[in-house]
Amino acid sequence: MSLVFEIDRESLLVRAASDVSVAILEESLRGEGLTLGLDAAPPSTGVADWIAHGAPGASSPYADPASHLVAGFVATRARSGEVLRVKPSPRRSVGPDLLALVFGMEGRLFALTEVHLVVRRQDAERVNEPHGVRADPPVSDAEARLFDAIGGVVW
Repeated sequence: MSLVFEIDRESLLVRAASDVSVAILEESLRGEGLTLGLDAAPPSTGVADWIAHGAPGASSPYADPASHLVAGFVATRARSGEVLRVKPSPRRSVGPDLLALVFGMEGRLFALTEVHLVVRRQDAERVNEPHGVRADPPVSDAEARLFDAIGGVVW
């Protein structure tokens, strides 16, 4: 029997086979109090196709530059069948961004066979404000002056 998906609550990761429906995965995660944090209704396509088409509905990488959607993956090279494995790890500690060989490439270079997606608790605050604009009020007069001086944008 092959892997469908497996939730690691401690690491907030879900390991999923490429053909698992994003909609079914999100529904199962919500039952566990977790979510992928999608902006739109999850598509019924498989996880691999969803990522190969740029993960529509996922949070913008610009909303939280320190976060990421895919923590690791296994992919097969289209022409040679070679296997590429990127173990799940924090985004800034893995070297070159090998996900770029898969993300939005529609299977031209590599096809995903397994993916480790980052999940979060449903009650976690969402960073969804474009370009770092803060919605909460400044906490001090000095912060208010700085916030006004830079036009409300946090760099």
